[in-house]
Amino acid sequence: MRNLRLVSEAQYQLSPGSLDSAPISWMSAGMSTIMCCSSERFITFSEDTKETNEQAVPPEHFHIAGTEFLVAENAVFLATAEGSLLICWGAEMSIVGHVPAGISAVKWSPEQEILVITTKPEHDSGHLLLMTSDWTVIVTEPLNPDDFGEMKPVNVGWGKKETQFHGSEGKEAAKTKTQVALTISAADDLQPRISWRGDGQYFAVSSVNPATMTRVIRIYERQGILQGTSELVDGLEWSLAWKPSGALIASTARTTRKQEVVFFEKNGLRHGGFDLRFLPGTFTVKELQWNMSSEVLLLWFVLNEREGGLVDCLQLWTIGNYHWYLKQSLRFPRDQPSSVTACLWSLRDPFVLYLADHSGKLTVVEWIWDTCRSTDVSSTVAVIDGSKVLLTAFAHSVVPPPSSTHALAFDASINQVHFQSSTPSSYQLAVVTDRKVLAIFTSDSENPSAAPTLRKTCDLPFSQFACLFWAGREHLAAVEFARINEVDVWGLWTFSVHHESQRELESLSSMEQLEQDKTCKLISYFDSPIYDFVPCDKVSLIFLKNGQVIRTTRQPSTSDASPLTKIPPNCDTISVDEKSSPAPVIFSLNTNNHKLFRNGALVSDSCTSFILTEEFLVYTTHSHKIVCVKLNGEKFGELTDDRQVERGSRLVTVVSREGRTEVVLQLPRGNLEVIHPRSLVIERIAKLVTEKKYREVFELMRKHRINMNLMVDFDVKRFLNDIPVVLSQINDAANLNIFIAELSDENVTTTVYKNHFVKPTESVEDKANVVLRNLAEALGEMPENGLFLSTLACHIYKKPQELEEALFKIKNLMSSSKISEAEEALKFVLYSANVDELYNVALGTYDFDLVLMVAAKSRKDPKEYVPFLNQFRAIQPEAYRYFVIDNHLKRYKKALGHLASLGAEKFPECVELVEKHALYKEALDIFQKQSPERNKLLGLYGEYLAKTKRRYLEAALAFEEGGFFTKTVENYRKVHEWKLGMACAGRANWEEAAVGKAAEMFALSLKAAGRHAEAAEILLKYLPNGGSAWQYLIDGHLWEDALLLRPSEEGQYKLKAALDKQAEVLLTQISASGADLEKYKERLKVVRQLRKEKKVDGSGDDFIDNMSEASSVSERTGTSRTSRTSTSRMTSKNKRKDEKKKRSLREGGPYEDLALLDTLKNIYRQVEAMTDEAGRLLKFLLKFRSMELGKELQSSVGQLLVDCDRKKNEIWTAEDLAVQVQGRAGGMTFGPNATVSSIVSDFGAGQGKEVDLGGLTLHDLALFVPPDFQALSKWNELTFDNFER
Repeated sequence: MRNLRLVSEAQYQLSPGSLDSAPISWMSAGMSTIMCCSSERFITFSEDTKETNEQAVPPEHFHIAGTEFLVAENAVFLATAEGSLLICWGAEMSIVGHVPAGISAVKWSPEQEILVITTKPEHDSGHLLLMTSDWTVIVTEPLNPDDFGEMKPVNVGWGKKETQFHGSEGKEAAKTKTQVALTISAADDLQPRISWRGDGQYFAVSSVNPATMTRVIRIYERQGILQGTSELVDGLEWSLAWKPSGALIASTARTTRKQEVVFFEKNGLRHGGFDLRFLPGTFTVKELQWNMSSEVLLLWFVLNEREGGLVDCLQLWTIGNYHWYLKQSLRFPRDQPSSVTACLWSLRDPFVLYLADHSGKLTVVEWIWDTCRSTDVSSTVAVIDGSKVLLTAFAHSVVPPPSSTHALAFDASINQVHFQSSTPSSYQLAVVTDRKVLAIFTSDSENPSAAPTLRKTCDLPFSQFACLFWAGREHLAAVEFARINEVDVWGLWTFSVHHESQRELESLSSMEQLEQDKTCKLISYFDSPIYDFVPCDKVSLIFLKNGQVIRTTRQPSTSDASPLTKIPPNCDTISVDEKSSPAPVIFSLNTNNHKLFRNGALVSDSCTSFILTEEFLVYTTHSHKIVCVKLNGEKFGELTDDRQVERGSRLVTVVSREGRTEVVLQLPRGNLEVIHPRSLVIERIAKLVTEKKYREVFELMRKHRINMNLMVDFDVKRFLNDIPVVLSQINDAANLNIFIAELSDENVTTTVYKNHFVKPTESVEDKANVVLRNLAEALGEMPENGLFLSTLACHIYKKPQELEEALFKIKNLMSSSKISEAEEALKFVLYSANVDELYNVALGTYDFDLVLMVAAKSRKDPKEYVPFLNQFRAIQPEAYRYFVIDNHLKRYKKALGHLASLGAEKFPECVELVEKHALYKEALDIFQKQSPERNKLLGLYGEYLAKTKRRYLEAALAFEEGGFFTKTVENYRKVHEWKLGMACAGRANWEEAAVGKAAEMFALSLKAAGRHAEAAEILLKYLPNGGSAWQYLIDGHLWEDALLLRPSEEGQYKLKAALDKQAEVLLTQISASGADLEKYKERLKVVRQLRKEKKVDGSGDDFIDNMSEASSVSERTGTSRTSRTSTSRMTSKNKRKDEKKKRSLREGGPYEDLALLDTLKNIYRQVEAMTDEAGRLLKFLLKFRSMELGKELQSSVGQLLVDCDRKKNEIWTAEDLAVQVQGRAGGMTFGPNATVSSIVSDFGAGQGKEVDLGGLTLHDLALFVPPDFQALSKWNELTFDNFER
């Protein structure tokens, strides 16, 4: 539903004089050069520099058969009828070939590598020649071969005429051959025509067979192989144009009844067409041309008007939804100097047309695709179709093209249509015909869907290339090209169209009179074409092709045009957001590169169409999406929503007035699709919620499947206050239940619809239950209103469900003799809840009437549930019946309460129930007073905690409260709480032997746990002789505490032996630590060297580790580690596996350096621990005079500490750490005083971005930081020599 809108016209003088004697007959174009050729001269024109170069053609070559501009050689190719082939470089001209049989037609392939030539039919009926760009003939074939071609259809006999029924004519009718008389046009020049397909793989030749005098089209492959011949068409004419996209071959056919454009497929079969809208015999078609995008078909014909003579007409046709539209019609009377002699589509811009005329001028006309739409409530779209304007009011009906709501008919073809929405409920429509007649139509504001009425017509004094715009409610603006003082300018004129006191425009016959007339006003002349004119509230904006935006006043009586701003050049589609503050916002689209701008800032680089509404910018993209951007947000683009649409969809209009949300799209074929973008719908819902129109909100949300929670989440507090309003408007149980059923605690402004809100709205905790509770209360306060089912729904959809309340309400309803309503309500509950669950809930009420009511409406068999219920009825007492029911329903807590209420008689059953279902806490809550029953339960609870849960401390407390002291002490022992255990033993008044036995057991437990001091303490405190306390202190290396016990001479001997043994153990450990330190340090040095060599070679590691980890493969190169693919969902098992691999000392492993550093750090920690122990041990070795052993131990420790301190700087280097964090050592703190956090912080601050640890964790990075080793400075040696005897 688009029109071709004229946006600019420019004229350039190709020749200083008239070309009437030898008018331009051929045109050819390169990317920036246009070549025009006549029989006497050829002229090249540069579009970039606007310079012309004229070259005369020698008289012997005046009979030109074809010409073309060769882009690669920057030369002009000429072919003469005599057979000469010429190349012209500037003033130089040379003959590159000659065809003795003469040339009738010539055409280069699109890439100009192959030249097709047809010779004159007078010589052997003509031949077809193919030549390469170096003038080598590769094919010579007859012009009219008898063969059909390689694509000849195969007849398999289906649908033969002989097999069909012929009625009364009989079978003889099948044998009758119908002879079709084929003719050619009387105006046919009998010359061949050539046309190439856009990709250069095929070409078509239209020629007349001299033997049959019929014209056919033959399709050839690039190498000259005949592919097919067109089917015979009566009156087929010479015009020929192959669609660049390759789909169709266009030609024309003339009969006595009509003249039409016919199309053929590549195999020669006919493929539709359309009739030309003139009487046969009144016009002659000269030429057909497709534009480079295959969207527009140009038809050039000569019209014989009785009163006006001959007129050259150029028509632009397009197709949509299998209908051919006439979009533009240009008229050039032959009695005027501006009559066209040649035309050509641009190869650079698909909608630019070059026209050459008799006066030697080159006219460049540019169109764009444009959708003419009104902005009033009707959302009407106007489509040009020849002499009709097709109007479709999308606010009232969606009529697919080529149909329409209304059609305005004229007696001439229409070139321009323009809407002006004078009021929100009406519009004005300006229509301009090819005869320069302006018609003004006005719609009925009371009935916007009715056809508009004609208000005024007048003749326009402008040329047919003048661009018209509305300049307000009473004025139009026209853009006219002019050349003043050798400068190309474009004048902008405004004139009134409604003031009755002013003279009609039809009295103005010339531009000179126009300049003197008071009804028109020249705003200004501009040095660039005017692409658009937008009237705003106080000023009007003029948009030039070069990007300049000019501001002028709305009144045409003034002309104070002044520059306002600048937007990107060549933006031909423009909309202005006048409501934007503080200044209007300009949205502009360059349809050539598909870039959409907002005040010059790029919004999208793949925009295909856009529309500006009051609230949104809506545009489509090449990625087949429609995007909605909110205009009045705090920041443009902050609220953006998009959705997929069908491939190639474009915007037709947006019906956004009066709360509408329709967006009409047109697909490439031409059919329409109406969608409702989520952004527009939610914006409409927000306004309705603010206006408290909840009925409309509900209908809109239900229609477009919007989550009903949004009605609440806009403002929860306001909704809770408006609940009476909601119930009064949505006064229907079915609709209200839909809303209730969809309620949830989710705040949809933070999840589903977060793209539509700048910040999430405030919510309340347990939102669904809060809303349902308020709804239920409001419904309860309302009189009888038919919303009883909604009251039940409030209970059903609460979490947890309140099915008991719902059932009791139904029972109350039934008891009030409203049987039918109660049954309906029960059906609703049964539909909304599980039947079996509802049955159990009813049974849990202990009301058998209620149970029978539910069971009667369910699918349960009365033979089953009636005896079952009777069994319950028979149980006595009542409390025990409740216990049995609750036990059956697995409500064990309630069952326990009922059973406990029956007293001590049923206590064994209580115990059984407690043990079976672990109801110990519940039972203790029931039996709170001290009693044998409670003590028994405490004992059972203690056993449960100790054996099942292994929670020994809690078990001990339970046993102690119940008086089970032996089990109490035993459980305290398991958790090493010896003080609590011994206190319990004392409280129980145990005998001394039992207390001593308990003390020994606690001591053994503490010794096993490594708590030797506490083990010795308990033995010394509770055993008369201390038992094995002294030995426990020796085993725990508590030498000072052992001496405090004043051991005997034999004990001191044992103490000395233990000291010597421990010293020997330390010597062994020190020796092993020193060896390991040297071993791993040397291996780390080798690993680092290997990694440096591999990094220099660029080979990296020759392995990929962790191949079983499908979600994460890491690779290390040099000393950095890069994660190729990773997942954030690594399981804890995989993490442990990965950490284990990082600590593997396997030689050649990917993490060997990490494992070595980890092991070396552990060695340093062990050395510090051994140093502390050696220091304590040396004092006692000296005391007991183990001099040799003490000296050896002191020397070994000292040497190990020196080695550790010296090798620390060799193992942990600042350069190695800097490489790991991919930074530079400069400006960063390393060494002993550095920490992982400080290094990472310094690196991040230095780089100004987040630290990339190369796949390492902070724990891994900590391995590259040296340990804080202070053992050497704290080591104090003893002088053993002073104590030697």
